[in-house]
Amino acid sequence: MRKVININSGWEFVREGLTENVDLPHTWNGTDGQDGGNDYYRGKCCYVKLLKKADLGEKPVHYIQFDGVNSSAEVWWNGEKIGSHDGGYSAFRVRIPEISDENILTVYADNSPNDTVYPQVADFTFYGGIYRDVTVIGVDESHFDL
Repeated sequence: MRKVININSGWEFVREGLTENVDLPHTWNGTDGQDGGNDYYRGKCCYVKLLKKADLGEKPVHYIQFDGVNSSAEVWWNGEKIGSHDGGYSAFRVRIPEISDENILTVYADNSPNDTVYPQVADFTFYGGIYRDVTVIGVDESHFDL
């Protein structure tokens, strides 16, 4: 059986050197994306979370599932890049490598215009951030492919 743990609470959010504590779902365009102008922030920001081994359960294999990060994401685990995803409207998973007693999960979300993520133009705000749930999925060594 799988063990699914929601990790939405207790993140640090960093934008242009300023840090604040946030819970997910989160967007950095909550105000400037609604003011009627087309001057909302589009760029790269960072989310950081401390995850302790004891909080992840006893399963031997773990994945992190992101239900939505707009528009591109890079996922880092203890300073090592473990995955990336382009496309802000689809879920994706990344397998967690070796787990230490304390681990740093870092996610770079980027809503900058680019040629690989669609739509390119629309009549809505391209909100940036981790705007849907994030979970850790623990499974046995023998499991259906995630």
